[in-house]
Amino acid sequence: MFSGKIRKIPLSRRSIRTRFAYKFSKALKELNQKRTFSSSLEAYNRRCYMVKMASYASLASAAGSRRTWSRALLWKIRRNKGLMRTNKSAAPRRRISSLISKKEENPNNNGEDLLGLEGLRKLVPGGEVMDALSLFDETADYIKCLTIQVQIMRKFVHFYSG
Repeated sequence: MFSGKIRKIPLSRRSIRTRFAYKFSKALKELNQKRTFSSSLEAYNRRCYMVKMASYASLASAAGSRRTWSRALLWKIRRNKGLMRTNKSAAPRRRISSLISKKEENPNNNGEDLLGLEGLRKLVPGGEVMDALSLFDETADYIKCLTIQVQIMRKFVHFYSG
């Protein structure tokens, strides 16, 4: 029978979805308290960047330190290196055809790159130092967490825009 009291579950035992939503809403609240009302494009871009960093930090923190990608992401944020390239023309993206031709030119490729490991190593934070099996495991967890992040952020937008 229901006693009428709501029992609080410690944050450490809640699902990653709940932990992320809690941490992200807390980070947004702190950003709103620091908000300066400026209509310049630079202030807008800075605010977008801060929301993005808050989102990534909340996600990595909610995932915990058991995952390499979350530790690497938090390390990058703490070191203030950020996650966005400010000058997109500095590192242009190559076409897939040029990547395929380079793979064919390299006879010392032992087949690992055919699995796309180099691409995954660049996409998953901390992936540069992982072996193939760990990289696939971390990638699966990272994708799951990014999916949760998108779902929660959509709910935030729907809630605040409606």
